[in-house]
Amino acid sequence: LTVARGSSDHAAHFLAYLVMARLGRLVTSLPMSLVTLYATRLQCDGLVAMALSHLIRTQYPGDSLSLILFHDSAEEVPLSQLARVKVGPYYTNTREGLRLAQRILQRQRKDMKQIVMITDGKPSALTLEDGRIYKNAFGLDPLVVSHTLEEVAKCKRAGILINTFMLASDYGLVQFVQKVTEMSRGKAYFTTPYTLGQYLLMDYMSRKTKTIH
Repeated sequence: LTVARGSSDHAAHFLAYLVMARLGRLVTSLPMSLVTLYATRLQCDGLVAMALSHLIRTQYPGDSLSLILFHDSAEEVPLSQLARVKVGPYYTNTREGLRLAQRILQRQRKDMKQIVMITDGKPSALTLEDGRIYKNAFGLDPLVVSHTLEEVAKCKRAGILINTFMLASDYGLVQFVQKVTEMSRGKAYFTTPYTLGQYLLMDYMSRKTKTIH
């Protein structure tokens, strides 16, 4: 992959041609002028999960990766269907996502169990006992937060680490993530959709290095 802007992109195209001609290696180009000059919003949905999945499959076959989409509720999404995932509904049922993640991890016999939570919103939805969805997007709802933190406590008792990647910096989300980090002894990162992949892969690799040594 070549990344260049303006006239440098022409040189990158020439380099790509040489590499493919001489080495037979496939090369593609990302001209940054699309973003800096034309304000193009590149559709990169799912690429981070795909990259992490490829890394695990090829370098750490003893590990596994499951993907959970949490919005008004939560469901597991096969990696093969990741490219078809759409944004929305627009509430954040963090508790239901954590509950589903725990059920998946309980089925696996792994030494390291970890939930990587990527979110751009504070908890704002809750699945009630009768199946109805309680929603409140204003502030930190005490009912929603208390039930969500109960699931965080269950994760800690089960030895499940929670690392959180925040794609927004609103006060409610930061306050909630600080509490999750404190309870689970995990880590929290403030990042953006453009740097998420770098932080996520670095975090995964750092834990693998610690495990090996």
